[in-house]
Amino acid sequence: MRRSAPATEIDHRVPPSAEDRIRALQQPFFIPYSLAEAIDTRLTRLLEHPRLQRMPNLVIVGGTNNGKSMIVERFYRHHPPTDNPHGDTLLLPVLLIQSPPGPDEGRLYNKVLEGLFAPFGVTTHPDKKFRQIKTLLTALDTRLLVIDEFHHLLSGPVSKQRYYLNALKHLGTELRLPVVAVGTEQALAALSSDPQMANRFEPVLLPKWQLNEEFQRLLVTLERRLQLHHDSTLAEPTLAAKILALSEGTIGEVVALRRRAAEYAIRTGEERITAHTLNAIVWTLPSERNRQRA
Repeated sequence: MRRSAPATEIDHRVPPSAEDRIRALQQPFFIPYSLAEAIDTRLTRLLEHPRLQRMPNLVIVGGTNNGKSMIVERFYRHHPPTDNPHGDTLLLPVLLIQSPPGPDEGRLYNKVLEGLFAPFGVTTHPDKKFRQIKTLLTALDTRLLVIDEFHHLLSGPVSKQRYYLNALKHLGTELRLPVVAVGTEQALAALSSDPQMANRFEPVLLPKWQLNEEFQRLLVTLERRLQLHHDSTLAEPTLAAKILALSEGTIGEVVALRRRAAEYAIRTGEERITAHTLNAIVWTLPSERNRQRA
């Protein structure tokens, strides 16, 4: 006797509400694009580089809100601490820290120790902190140090900048550890103040976006993650040009603009982003915001 086919199950899931979709728009996510992937490859090569007395270093330079931090944070997440089969401590392949707000040797060491969750005395002599760092990073087999917001180096006197750079050079040389500095164009200026350091760091630039196929591919990727019911054709040349102009070419502003426009489209029931949507939302150009803050 032939068995009857099982009844098709009814999907009782409730479609997400407008507020659910708006909340989903707020969630951060990484946007793959060719330059970001190329930088990720460069970072991987540094991580796997044989230990030499003079290690290669990198400085990643880009404007504010143009994706630098997200690239290195993603790389850090892809290389998390792991169990050490040959010892009691974890293995920490990548250490990611924020540069201290001023060029101070001791505060740089403090940031490294904070990143390692290691106890230290704020007033402890820098030499002692360095020895502690050397012991810890050796035990953890750390193979790459990434310092974000490196342009903070310029917020102090030149004499302190030199001490900071010498401490960084000492870390890289003693531990045979590649260093990746991440910051605005001021990061390059900070390194240029020391010819030896400038020679040790190869620059990688994150330029502003232009109206080209790469930018249109970026918009296609962003549109796939929209919580809208209808296609928006963001990559259509006229609309893409308007998005580029309003964002002034930085990826963080593109994402923020897309979020603001999508929320407007959901709340109004338009369910797509059009030139009308971009004209209707409240939006101030990034350069104008900077002028207002100055």
